Amino acid sequence: MHAVILTNFATPKGGAEKVAIESARGLAERGVAVTLIHGVDGPADPLLDHSGIRRVSLGLTDVWERPAWRGAIEGIWSREAARRLDAALAALPDRPDVLHLHQWTRSLSPAVFSVLARQRAPVAVTLHDYFLACPNGVYYRFDTAEPCSLRPFSPGCLAASCDPQSRAHKAVRLVRGFVQLAAIFRGFGRRPLALVHVSDGSRARLEPMLAGGPFFHHRIDNPVRVERTAPADPAGGDAVAFVGRFTREKGADLVAQAAHRAGLASLFVGDGPLAEDLR
Repeated sequence: MHAVILTNFATPKGGAEKVAIESARGLAERGVAVTLIHGVDGPADPLLDHSGIRRVSLGLTDVWERPAWRGAIEGIWSREAARRLDAALAALPDRPDVLHLHQWTRSLSPAVFSVLARQRAPVAVTLHDYFLACPNGVYYRFDTAEPCSLRPFSPGCLAASCDPQSRAHKAVRLVRGFVQLAAIFRGFGRRPLALVHVSDGSRARLEPMLAGGPFFHHRIDNPVRVERTAPADPAGGDAVAFVGRFTREKGADLVAQAAHRAGLASLFVGDGPLAEDLR
């Protein structure tokens, strides 16, 4: 069996890349031939150093590192990403049995859906966020600091100034969302796209948003690599721990406030824009 895994980076810039890398290593350790295709050049995670893993870089640039106008255009639809992915898949010595997309917004762009739709192998997408349905990707109102309750792409959504950056960024992401859905419905009209949800809560929100589309829905836990040591004693803990990216939509500030009010120490493992505020 040959599995092709696609993501933006070969290092864990975030949870999506970490899961892609962990799944590549896990499959390789079980005898599956794996090709990991990543959009942006750069160092590779040591977990990818395995005889069963082939790594292919498309040599693209992170859209956030380009001039704003160029990043906006290529974030909506990158012809170059589509061309390079098409060439990389054609050059593989063995035909893939499955193609698994983990992230595409930072370098690959929605253009890769048109390439994946032309492949004979089944295609799966793990939904690490809400970008397949929600323009800002997190289904959160940054203007009101609360979870969103609007239907994506509804009149209320179009008018909402909910983006963490600006209204201009929201406009670009709206266009990208419309283009993305059009590419998926056009490319996968005759065969379904498998969507992998990583939690029950995510599936409960996303599945109704995507009703009527060419999708099969699955619920699969993310792989987590841990060291087996002596069991912890939660009752003996003296701190509240937060592990992840320090952002408001992930509740890092709420954890800090709750720990402070309860008179407990708080431990933060990770990084993000709220790092200084938390300190």
